[in-house]
Amino acid sequence: MPPKKDLIDNNLEERIYCLICKECKKNIVKFALKSCLLTNQSINFYSTNIISEEISTVNGYYKAHTCKCKVTDVGCINCGSIVGYHIIQPCTRCLNSKNNGHLWMFYESRVISSDSTNEYLLLDTKKKPIVQDIDVDR
Repeated sequence: MPPKKDLIDNNLEERIYCLICKECKKNIVKFALKSCLLTNQSINFYSTNIISEEISTVNGYYKAHTCKCKVTDVGCINCGSIVGYHIIQPCTRCLNSKNNGHLWMFYESRVISSDSTNEYLLLDTKKKPIVQDIDVDR
């Protein structure tokens, strides 16, 4: 597996987004990337590896609809709206696919996004969370 790399330092064309719950307009994720489903690349969403205190897992886990990953729903703690899902245990197929290493996924239809790349770049290096992109080719 290749080493993890800092997304911004190595891929300046990538944008980082702040995610807002579409239902209650609460800011729920500070830094996320645009992504697509590994098993169907026409399905877009946002993903992150930075856990937010504004969301919570709900309802226990289940098998994903498109693969054998174990997932759990993720809800906004302010209004309870389901905004995405968390991959608890990736399946072999997904682990063997090219992926970004993110386990927190957010539905495009349930969030509002705004570009937060500049805010991320202005953070003090010591305080900057690392939005990592793991480029896995097997």
